[in-house]
Amino acid sequence: MSDTRTRLHSTGRGRLASAIAAILLVVAVAVVAAGQWWLHQQRSHDTDEADVRSAADDAVTSVLSYDYRRLQAGMRATTPLLTGDARSQYLDLQKPLLHTAPKLQAVVDAQVKTMSVLDLSGDSARVLLFVDQTSSSKWLSRPQLDQSRILVTMTRSSGHWLVSTLAAI
Repeated sequence: MSDTRTRLHSTGRGRLASAIAAILLVVAVAVVAAGQWWLHQQRSHDTDEADVRSAADDAVTSVLSYDYRRLQAGMRATTPLLTGDARSQYLDLQKPLLHTAPKLQAVVDAQVKTMSVLDLSGDSARVLLFVDQTSSSKWLSRPQLDQSRILVTMTRSSGHWLVSTLAAI
């Protein structure tokens, strides 16, 4: 009888140990899966932020730069980087520029000095950019430097980040 008791007791312990091991294995797999998901999300966010920064830099540099000798080419290169209100604003500002820039022999070179992604969520981001613009024309004795703070809203459309609003602040 004591052998039977011992066998039942040790079999019960074995089952308990197996159950505990199985539970620990499930918990470990869940923790690893959650960690992998978090890393994937983090990498995806980091990639999105890098893409937003690159697109904002390219677009703002293009919008705020022009050369009276290549206005049409500049417009063709810049327009696809914009959408919505930013595109309409840009095209409206280009109309008078097409007439005045050649007369003044105006050249403006913009360079983004630094930027900060203020928020990024899904297909929308807000970015603050600090920009230096160097202007020259036949009326200026030497190039003139202007510094600007530009706030843009970026919208992802068909996999590309485009500027949808742009404002100097």
